[in-house]
Amino acid sequence: MNFVSLTSNKTLTEVTEETILELAKKAAHTLRTKAGDLMITANIKGSGMGYYWSPYDKKIILVPRKAEYYVLPWQKDEKGRKYLYLPHYLTSGTIVCVDADEIDFLGFN
Repeated sequence: MNFVSLTSNKTLTEVTEETILELAKKAAHTLRTKAGDLMITANIKGSGMGYYWSPYDKKIILVPRKAEYYVLPWQKDEKGRKYLYLPHYLTSGTIVCVDADEIDFLGFN
């Protein structure tokens, strides 16, 4: 099975299990605070999709409620909402602002 390499020093045919493990470690590192603590996982209460404010897109976006989000250790926004991070791929993702009473805190993953 071939995997796409996300590192600049390896070609597509050179991707090995070692490379995959290296990328997994990098991804796991992004899900920690600056102090090295794990981030709490959460869902948004309810089912289906929901519209929430995206501070980076500066608009309301549609996101899945039952996805695995990470509660960012930031201060609340100006409306008192917490920031939730929904990772995509290895180091990118979506951040949305959600009222605390809409968050179902799951603990650590």
